[in-house]
Amino acid sequence: MRKQQNRALIIAAAVILLALALFLLLQASQPQAPPHGPVQVREHEIKISYSVVESRDETTIRHRSLEVEAQITKILKGQGKAYARATPLPAWLFAELPSFPHDFYRVELLNSYNHLTDAEMLALNESYWKQPEWYPGFELAGISMMNNTNGSVGAVFGYGVYKADARRLAVQGGNFTEVFFLHAGWNVKSYQGFMLVADYNKSAFEVSAEPEIFLLTPTSPAFTANWTQKVVVMVKVSEAAGPGNYNIGFDVAVPPEEWAAQWREPYTYAEPTIRMGFGRPLFEVEVQVAEK
Repeated sequence: MRKQQNRALIIAAAVILLALALFLLLQASQPQAPPHGPVQVREHEIKISYSVVESRDETTIRHRSLEVEAQITKILKGQGKAYARATPLPAWLFAELPSFPHDFYRVELLNSYNHLTDAEMLALNESYWKQPEWYPGFELAGISMMNNTNGSVGAVFGYGVYKADARRLAVQGGNFTEVFFLHAGWNVKSYQGFMLVADYNKSAFEVSAEPEIFLLTPTSPAFTANWTQKVVVMVKVSEAAGPGNYNIGFDVAVPPEEWAAQWREPYTYAEPTIRMGFGRPLFEVEVQVAEK
């Protein structure tokens, strides 16, 4: 009898030990609860999470530092802007434009704070700069003007530029590029032809623009495919350029007749007879040249 009791105790103890071992094993396999108090996130953990976001991003605009990206996120959150167009206008007004990029507002903010490099601006896809939200004047005045959705009212001509000014440091014999955008005004019915004319010190620089002559299409009653144009300015600094400050300016003029004749026949065409800028160039680059 006593042997049977001892055997029963040994079996019971073994069962208890086995159950305890299984319990401890299960506990070890469960996620651990965080400790009380603030959780410290290590920097490499942030970078891992950040790289996952970057790998899903379809843009060619690389991510900036964590601090810059965090600030951009904070600003956009405060503005209520995320991945879709936030403009309170009917979708058909934008039907001829490229699809709205999912990271548009982030890239637009980088541009407005001069965080885009020369290479990024040169390669910038039209899906960004053909959106009217790319231009600060759209929120200031364009939205209210484009609310005329029946097209009963519209301007004959009008245009704007973004950005109007740039500043560059250069050395003798060096070169650089600048980008600006020339766009039709808000709610403009006509096709408008432009020729860019540069004013600069020809002994110090060689300057060209691409394109030099182009046609902007209407924005009334809706935005059309080529309502805005990206212009690339290429500057070569002469080896003989004296150190100092220079200005390179661009204005618009009436295109040559052979171009205007092509546009008059098929389009409601208007020449840009009024210069914008109030006595200053439409687009101006201030260049500080240093010795090589």
